[in-house]
Amino acid sequence: VPHGDLISIVGGQFRARLSKSIVDASHKWPALQEAEADRLSAFLEHCSTQYMADEYDGAKGATGAEVSLAQIPALAKRSFPLCMEHVNDRLNELGHLRHQ
Repeated sequence: VPHGDLISIVGGQFRARLSKSIVDASHKWPALQEAEADRLSAFLEHCSTQYMADEYDGAKGATGAEVSLAQIPALAKRSFPLCMEHVNDRLNELGHLRHQ
């Protein structure tokens, strides 16, 4: 797996698990709020504004230029995820896609 894709995969898994944990914590918060109000409330209320790292969107160095039809084969080999590469290969082999 290329390094750039690995960051995307791990980042996606991290975000999914973090989101699930936040939802779980929000359901449990009312029961804990009275006991932990002094210790945790200030931290949790300001948590959303404390993110200091750059947002990773996989587009560092991207120019925003459009992709032409002639560029797709080269981009497919270099940038497509495995599932999309397979779809593109089948499209090139058969000339059409079929839902099964």
